[in-house]
Amino acid sequence: MTFATISPTFQAARTIDTAGTAPDPGQPHPPTNPTAAVDGAGRVSCRQAASALLQVGVPERRRVAVAADKVTALAARIVRDLQLAGYDVDYLPPPTPDDEAFTVPVDAWVHAAALVGRAVVDRRADAGVLLCFTGTGVSIAANKIPGVRAALCADAVTAAGSRRWHDANICVLSYRLVTATVAAEILQAFLTTPADPDTTHALASLAALEEGR
Repeated sequence: MTFATISPTFQAARTIDTAGTAPDPGQPHPPTNPTAAVDGAGRVSCRQAASALLQVGVPERRRVAVAADKVTALAARIVRDLQLAGYDVDYLPPPTPDDEAFTVPVDAWVHAAALVGRAVVDRRADAGVLLCFTGTGVSIAANKIPGVRAALCADAVTAAGSRRWHDANICVLSYRLVTATVAAEILQAFLTTPADPDTTHALASLAALEEGR
């Protein structure tokens, strides 16, 4: 199941301009501040902002598989914010330390990528989110699985483009680079942008490449 099937219309919180042109002034867009809730000093917290970003433009409930190569605060925040936004989240946590001598396995990024990649291609999840230190390891591993199109995204425009032009089905994040608020912006764009119909021919060529034809 592709995102284009799940979400035939794009109702994102704001216009993501992947063509490099100015957005249509007639298009609705939210104010710069994505939340109306403020603290006692009149400030919007990063947590409120991240949660609000993910709650806009969600066309319907969708299953999202999430994994990282180690336990991180960012992964936990992403899981929680997706759940608050109405997504069905399958969190596939990495091994956790049971004593001080525990060390993360050197191939943890491979296992994390396999868990999410197989969940997506087996249609147990409609989309995936992967995290590792740079994001490159889980990207490489996930893209070894036929049918996976994992895109390493550092900003919302890249995320929207990966969906629109490549029908990406896994969003990869670097927990070295992105904050919870930036991650929410990236995922909001990724999860609400449909693939262009013109991607069909390109995806057929990609499938032939996977099959060695």
